[in-house]
Amino acid sequence: MAERLLMVVDTATITTCGCAETLFLSFGNGNGNRQKPRKFPVSGNGNGIPHITGPHSPRGDFNTSWVTSCEIINPDHYIAGENGYNLYTLKRDLDAKTEKERARLVTCGQFYLGEMINCIYAGELQDAPVDSSVSLQGQLLYGTVDGGLGVIVGLEQPVFDYLHELQLRLGKTIHNCLRISHSKYREFQSEARRENYHGFIDGDLIESLFELTREQIGQLIKGIHFKSCNPKVPSVELSVEEVMKMVEDLSRVH
Repeated sequence: MAERLLMVVDTATITTCGCAETLFLSFGNGNGNRQKPRKFPVSGNGNGIPHITGPHSPRGDFNTSWVTSCEIINPDHYIAGENGYNLYTLKRDLDAKTEKERARLVTCGQFYLGEMINCIYAGELQDAPVDSSVSLQGQLLYGTVDGGLGVIVGLEQPVFDYLHELQLRLGKTIHNCLRISHSKYREFQSEARRENYHGFIDGDLIESLFELTREQIGQLIKGIHFKSCNPKVPSVELSVEEVMKMVEDLSRVH
């Protein structure tokens, strides 16, 4: 079964999507218990611009998009899918000067997924590996109208930054059968706008690292530095073994 893995930052996220025989509308929370689905009403402002409403999320996203599903990641970050087969993340602008500006949600990530998402809930497919070299920051599950299931897992900023640079290099090294660049294919596309994707990492592309030889991987990661959250800790170049362990641990979440 072919699977696709995505990684999102800020909320710092990994997403895995694959075909499933059954589409569940509610998901387990990892300890065997079922979670009651949460519903957040979505309405428009008369101009075809939907926004999340209700007591749990009194904020608005003023980009034009028809939301098919949304979920609150934390009090300041949100994630949503729309009918153009895109996935995007939003955040509150806490530095805005006026209350009106603070009520607007700022896009911090957007990505062409290729499937329409119709449900997103908190949960996980399996527990994180105890020996994982990557610290996970919470998980979400989503389902698509085609019967696909996906898991969205939080990542720390240094891991995302490293994988983002690795993704850019892999996109120039690995060629696909579509005869189109990776960055072009993953562009956010809707009836109102077309923009470059950002804030996401395509894990399917990252996992193609295993198709390369050790020598090719060594040349690929040469010059990429892993930067710690602590500014006092110097950045370092990871070895081939460390990079392969990181990618393998991420692939094990699905």
